[in-house]
Amino acid sequence: MAIKDILLKPTLGLIATLAFSSLSMAKTNALDEVIYGQDNRQEVSSVASDFIKSASLTVAGKVLFNNLQPSLTNSSHYDFPQQSLALNDQVCHDEPFAQQNVLFSCSAFLLGPDLLVTAGHCMENWIDCRTSAWVFDYTNEKTSLHKKDVYRCKKIIARELVKNRKLLADYAVIQLDRKVESHRKPLPYRKDSKRVKLGTPISVVGHPMGLPMKYADDAKVRGWNWLDLILPLRGIRHRKFYFTADLDTFAGNSGSPVLNMKAKQIEGILVEGAKDLKMRNDSEPCYISRTRPAASFFARETVFRINKIPGLNQMVEDSFARFE
Repeated sequence: MAIKDILLKPTLGLIATLAFSSLSMAKTNALDEVIYGQDNRQEVSSVASDFIKSASLTVAGKVLFNNLQPSLTNSSHYDFPQQSLALNDQVCHDEPFAQQNVLFSCSAFLLGPDLLVTAGHCMENWIDCRTSAWVFDYTNEKTSLHKKDVYRCKKIIARELVKNRKLLADYAVIQLDRKVESHRKPLPYRKDSKRVKLGTPISVVGHPMGLPMKYADDAKVRGWNWLDLILPLRGIRHRKFYFTADLDTFAGNSGSPVLNMKAKQIEGILVEGAKDLKMRNDSEPCYISRTRPAASFFARETVFRINKIPGLNQMVEDSFARFE
């Protein structure tokens, strides 16, 4: 499947051996864009907000463990394939971050000392669990990974991937193989049954296209996904489980925490979105980001509400209890 045809947010390239469940929907060219207004992605190192800095410490990326090799020059590090976005996904060389290395297939975030949350389509089964690794602190300046920042999946505690007329669910809760370092403090998340209000400013931290960690802001909670207007009863049912946002997200952002910048808490999991890329033209066969004007109501980036994960509060309590 070409990356321009992907609807879910796991990336292409290095994860060709993984099979992802499809949540494909019919689309029209009018709404098949992913950048809303200006491209707001930026390096987390350039962000001054203490809240975002704290959030970045809790975000991890998923990689096949076999893609990490013990470093020949530093026994405390892993080396990883040095493959640029331009080479891996055939993006044009003048695209943002085209020369940065691609590594991850999905993103995730901490909610407990050994508890990681991601999208359900990012962690399919126990084989997926055992063959993957989750890496913290992968930023643009790094050419190797410290082993202390690399964790394995011990088990899948909860997972659901369903999309039908009545239900939309896309989440996985993972127990890591050990406690994370003490400076990684899980962020608050919405525990009550309320819904975030339309127009609330939100942002996201994750690994778009499998790139080093990026932060994207200047987004808001928007109205319905336009596809649910075709089936309004389904839309009403689905809105209990998700909201849409005009976030600048790409493949690889699946599992990223979507942050309420007003309440300073996690509102949900980025799980789905519009097509990422399009061919520039026939004379220059490389891909560029799809863009559209800034959204006012409709948006395609879909966020699963974190308070719709059954039993999550108890899972978080259990994680902290394991290390008391």
